Amino acid sequence: MSKFWTIKALSSDEAEVLIYGDIGTEEGWDDVTAKGFAKELKDLGDIKNISIRINSPGGDVFVAQAIFSTLKRHSALKTVYIDGLAASSASIIAMVGNRVVMPSNSMMMVHNPWTWSVGESKDFRKLADNLDKVRESMLAVYVEKTGLETEEIIELLDAETWMTAKDALEKGFADEIEGVIEVAACASAITASSKKHFKKIPSELLAQKINKKEDKSPMEITKSMIASEHSEIYEQIKAEGVKEERERIKEIENLGVTDCSDVIERAKFETGEPAAEVAMKILKVQAKKKKEHLTNLKDDAAGLNNISTGALEGKSEDKAAMEASLKSGFEGRKK
Repeated sequence: MSKFWTIKALSSDEAEVLIYGDIGTEEGWDDVTAKGFAKELKDLGDIKNISIRINSPGGDVFVAQAIFSTLKRHSALKTVYIDGLAASSASIIAMVGNRVVMPSNSMMMVHNPWTWSVGESKDFRKLADNLDKVRESMLAVYVEKTGLETEEIIELLDAETWMTAKDALEKGFADEIEGVIEVAACASAITASSKKHFKKIPSELLAQKINKKEDKSPMEITKSMIASEHSEIYEQIKAEGVKEERERIKEIENLGVTDCSDVIERAKFETGEPAAEVAMKILKVQAKKKKEHLTNLKDDAAGLNNISTGALEGKSEDKAAMEASLKSGFEGRKK
């Protein structure tokens, strides 16, 4: 399977990340993406600026969260360009930008997470709770970027909201609008299988012309700068960080999951993931186990279907011979 991302260095200080097409929708992409994407980004070295270009209908939310977290931890200034479409989980990745730029004919779409499952009623109740936790992690990303209230973001997700560049700018999902791009050229990177992620987009939305917003790039503030110039603030932030870390571990323990101890332990002491991301990983593991269990049940049923009637009732030849023998014995007794 081919990668849906490309990472390349443009100079000693700049790099470009392309995310085009479906995001990790093929089986096994979670692990490949998390490790491969992080390694390629690390191999760039100490760069100061990353341009992230997105043209995607979305895909696997767990893969998108992994990409978002990996980029978020990088110290470089990140500028996101929507080269056509950032829909569904692709919009999560877009929120990593210190600056998000949308051409006037590009679009963004947000909606609630969804999945499939098999099982009994208690399994579906637990699945619903886990989906709510997944949505909490998505809400945190959108609220941090847009500054909107959580309730307003929930309304947008519930409505499966399609936004033009102007809409995204007004709601805080974008920071700048630039001129029209060639949609056909960018859309060619989206595979045919991606069409299942879309609903029909009204053509009039793509026809709107919007003025370019003034560029206001944020100033980069480093940890050492705060420590040297504002020591009291630095110590306060440090103390709050310790407190938040303790609360993070406590929230993970409160998930009460016993069948994914390896995921729990790595999150608590190695990866530093929040409870919501851990819940997403657990949900993925549990869904995979259920899928394997269903496959095993189907295989067992297929084996039963292969048992012949002869094995259960005896072969027809044997049955005929037995009847002949009984008849012969009966005739002999009559004589």
